[in-house]
Parts: sequence; C-alpha cells; structure tokens
Amino acid sequence: MRSLEVAFHTNGGKLVFNGHTHEQFTDMFHQIGEDYHNRAVILTGSGDVFMNAIDPEGFDFFTPRGYDKIFTRSRRASGNLL
Repeated sequence: MRSLEVAFHTNGGKLVFNGHTHEQFTDMFHQIGEDYHNRAVILTGSGDVFMNAIDPEGFDFFTPRGYDKIFTRSRRASGNLL
C-alpha cells in the first residue's frame, strides 16, 4: 500500500482550471482509483496559489447538452475521487 502525491499546475505555475482540465480530472481520478495500491492521495499544486480562477475555455455553459456534459463529468470525477 502506498500514498500518492499529485501536483496540479499549468506550465509549472498555478493551476488554470478550464473545461479541458475538468475532463482530465475525471480520467485522472479514475486511473488513481483503479490502482488498488493507492491508499492515500495528496493533492497539491505549484506556484504561489493552488488555483484561484476558472477559465471558461472548453466549457459549454449555454446549451443543455453542454451543461449536461459538465454535470455528468463533475459527478463522475467526484465519484472517482471517493
């Protein structure tokens, strides 16, 4: 059993959260959860702050289909994190 440290960043600095990052979180948390050797996950960042802004790039907030994708991925990422 082991602990895993995950450092979030964008080009070595603070994490810029956007729609693309949102999708990557879903896949990343799934992969971490699939490895039964992982007993603890330490989430950290780079730069002077962890994450302090959301960039709308990659998100579709304005259509039902886009919002459903955001909602579904959020629910799946949360479940994968647990």
